[in-house]
Amino acid sequence: MRMKKSLLFLLTITLMTSCSNEDNTINDKDKLVIKHDGKLKSTKVIVNSSVVDEKLYSYIETTDFLYGTNGFVSETKTTRIDKYGESFAHTTFGYDGNYLINKTYLEPSYRNDVVEKFYYVDELITTSNYYSRGKSVREYYSYDSFKNLIKREIFHNEEEWEATFEFEYTNENVNKLILNTRHPIPTQILNYEYDNKHNPYNEAYSVAYRRIKYISKNNVVRVNDNEIQYEYNAKGYPIKSIDKNNDVITTYEYY
Repeated sequence: MRMKKSLLFLLTITLMTSCSNEDNTINDKDKLVIKHDGKLKSTKVIVNSSVVDEKLYSYIETTDFLYGTNGFVSETKTTRIDKYGESFAHTTFGYDGNYLINKTYLEPSYRNDVVEKFYYVDELITTSNYYSRGKSVREYYSYDSFKNLIKREIFHNEEEWEATFEFEYTNENVNKLILNTRHPIPTQILNYEYDNKHNPYNEAYSVAYRRIKYISKNNVVRVNDNEIQYEYNAKGYPIKSIDKNNDVITTYEYY
């Protein structure tokens, strides 16, 4: 039961933040801070309780966003403070024009950078792979005729199936996620509801990357029975979100 609750909590945080903590080295001249109401500058996430290894776990995580000349995120810098102290993570995104071709993730606990590479068919990412903590990880992505992601499959060490995510949509937003894993827990089904406001992450990342991270155009206001409330700025972008149990509080700052 704890594992199931932990998984649901993690997926809720993922959809609330809709963002990956992700060096292709990017020169300073290629960095661009875009003055735009919808461009995220930073987020601060306060998690008051989460189940990790059967124990309650809380932390504060701040992420800063920088943008490239193509208008998409080129770099994120994350600081986390928890009971173990302060930790840092740095992710850079490498592009060929508007196409994300790799991202590199570095944090002190990793011996080496984790480099994820993306492979396309036409304008859609169909495969990605990376090597981390002694395992190679490959992901496969399938789409419907409207280019919506309908299946994401994860394999470790080429042939070892890890998990399958399946998606259903309403108005370009994911309204149902079905998750099966190799672990002995039941199928997880998450149902989502949305507001009609702007999701800032939808404007931060390239189109193909948004699809594989199922970043919706609007903000999640309900995941199953967990409600999420927002405060917005005058342009209709969230400046604060709180889930009904006050487990996750997120604040947003814009350029």
